[in-house]
Amino acid sequence: MSRRFSLAKTASFLVFLVVMTLTRSGVAQPLNKAARASLDIAYQLAGAGMIRWSATAFQDVVKNAPDSVEALMLGGLAMFVIGDESQAGEWWKKAEALGEESASTLLGDIKFREGDLEGAQTAYERALANLPRAAKARVGLALIAEKRGDLEQAIAQVKPLIEPPDDEEAEPYIPMIDAYYHLGRFYLANGQPTEAMDVLKIGTQLDTRHPEMHLLLAMAYEENGLIAEAVHLYERALQLNPDLPAAKEGLERLRR
Repeated sequence: MSRRFSLAKTASFLVFLVVMTLTRSGVAQPLNKAARASLDIAYQLAGAGMIRWSATAFQDVVKNAPDSVEALMLGGLAMFVIGDESQAGEWWKKAEALGEESASTLLGDIKFREGDLEGAQTAYERALANLPRAAKARVGLALIAEKRGDLEQAIAQVKPLIEPPDDEEAEPYIPMIDAYYHLGRFYLANGQPTEAMDVLKIGTQLDTRHPEMHLLLAMAYEENGLIAEAVHLYERALQLNPDLPAAKEGLERLRR
């Protein structure tokens, strides 16, 4: 296993940890004394950023309480972060079998990373069958459509994530930065720079420190002939991440 964890993986784990911590009263199951002690330790270690150690603690929880969805879900994420995707997948399958619907999306992510698009699509569709407004599963299906060269389908999957629901009683989507980023990217690749610009403007307002989003918006401005705005956005993207070759190239091109 790599000693350096992916920042994206670690961020996903910590976000999920916060959610689980805030909602423990709703998801926690009765545990025996040993499992409860190990679970408390796992939370403390994860909160301190000691993810490898927290993964070991989650293993103890699962050993003592194999039906703990809480431990299976978070322990799987900890395993995923440290690079043990096989163990993560096994625990998420168990959580899914125990009725945890969000596990399907995580299983889809593993299949997608492995290049198993059919398996990933099946898992994402399973997630949407249980949770029709599962944003992460929709993005996953959009990325699969992109891999297959179907940008129209990719756009169709992600576009509802930034729109209000038709049904007034439906629960609205939680704003998802990735939805704006990917939708803008799909629009650009599909030759729709105006639509990309409209979406990415909102995305950069929601996340003012997303270098790739600023880069995409600069590209959309450039394709729409708004050169001064494009230069500003290329510069902003480089301020956020000096190692973006496309931003450097765009800035040099426009300055020439």
